[in-house]
Amino acid sequence: MEEPLPPRESGRWVAERSRDVFVEEEGVRRAAEMLYALRDSEVFTPQGWKKMNPLAPAFDSDLHINWVFVVDTMNFSFWPDHDDRQCTVTCRGATYSGYMALCAAVTRAMDEGVPITDAAYMASVSLEDLGRVLRSDTATPMPMLSERHRALNEGGAVLLRYGGSLRRFLSHGATPGDSSATSWTTCRRTATRPSTRVRRLPFIREPRSCWLISGGSWRREEKEASPTWTT
Repeated sequence: MEEPLPPRESGRWVAERSRDVFVEEEGVRRAAEMLYALRDSEVFTPQGWKKMNPLAPAFDSDLHINWVFVVDTMNFSFWPDHDDRQCTVTCRGATYSGYMALCAAVTRAMDEGVPITDAAYMASVSLEDLGRVLRSDTATPMPMLSERHRALNEGGAVLLRYGGSLRRFLSHGATPGDSSATSWTTCRRTATRPSTRVRRLPFIREPRSCWLISGGSWRREEKEASPTWTT
């Protein structure tokens, strides 16, 4: 079987052939201009990240930086079967749903002394224990618990190859397309379309935030077509 297209080419292939959804080019342009205008602002700093997500810890150690990794690894599929029956999590006096419920559960676990950001714990935590970490305030549990458990176990195993540190993982130049990501089964997301296999490798959904938090910087060279990582 032929290799699937890389993520960028997969997106282009799907966008050019989709009949039910389409990419609004003008919207993409406006979003790009907005982000470019903010490139030197506080928004893309650890301080800006903290303001946008008050549940994120102070990023003063690798274990706290790994918080981003834990949350992003389990960041998928929060849609409830019924809008009035959502999984909610209360943390530090506020109640959250959806993605923020996941953030709240991870931060709550840290407050309770659970080593949720430790790579060895991620790699070995049982389904039952993760269920307690992600417990809901309501009768509606966190969706897809088994899938989140598998993703976190595999993610922890990846970090252990780099001494348990996301900072070290990034400093080695690991990217969504390298062997660590492609050997991570929960990241091998492919679909077969007529005559073509396409792929999406989400791996770390917030690579820029992770890198800035870990002490790196992000720049775009004038003559380059893609971002350049620097340390």
